[in-house]
Amino acid sequence: MLDTAKRKAMLRQMVQVRAFEEKLDELYQKKAMYGSTHSYRGQEAIAVGVCAALAPKDLIASYHRGTGHLVAKGADLYTLLCECMGREDGYSKGRGGKMHMGDMGFGFIGNTGTVGGTVPTATGAALAAKTRGSNEVVVSFFGDGAANQGVVHESMNLAGVWKLPVIYVCENNQYAMTVSLKKSIAIEHLSERGPAYGFEGKTIDGNDVEAVYDATQAAAARRFSSA
Repeated sequence: MLDTAKRKAMLRQMVQVRAFEEKLDELYQKKAMYGSTHSYRGQEAIAVGVCAALAPKDLIASYHRGTGHLVAKGADLYTLLCECMGREDGYSKGRGGKMHMGDMGFGFIGNTGTVGGTVPTATGAALAAKTRGSNEVVVSFFGDGAANQGVVHESMNLAGVWKLPVIYVCENNQYAMTVSLKKSIAIEHLSERGPAYGFEGKTIDGNDVEAVYDATQAAAARRFSSA
């Protein structure tokens, strides 16, 4: 069971993620922010639950809804907002915008608008960590729309073969962009694919921050017993 202080900290961070996303939406509607925006609203418990269970040196890789992950991992909000606004003080000097930035200083490998594009990157980072013996865990966030991408299958296969310290977190909103999950996969739960790659798959309520935290903590603890 989490203590009261930890629960309050996670709640505060979920509110912070939501407030940041609402501000981005406001700026976008006013045409003050260029490019496109993909809100992380409604998924706050996933990013916060996962990142709260990680050690500071652990790494995460994100996707086009990456601002929630950035805030949860410890991004500086001013620098993050500057990047979203195309300002030079941003993480990528304003050149990446909302969907293309990263900073290894707090363990954020990066995000991209390419569907499934950072899953191989996260898997490679996990291989590097295992090769170095540096004991990091890498979390790869992706949406259900990326689950059928070839690079995702290839990455998961190699992670199972090489027993890599990587946690794949599929944020399943049931529809990707426009297509129902029931029309795009032949099984009920995407997590059922895990055993085929040689690792555990688990379906968790993404609105239950404590359940997400507990599952991530248990998965991250396995770094000490991986072959």
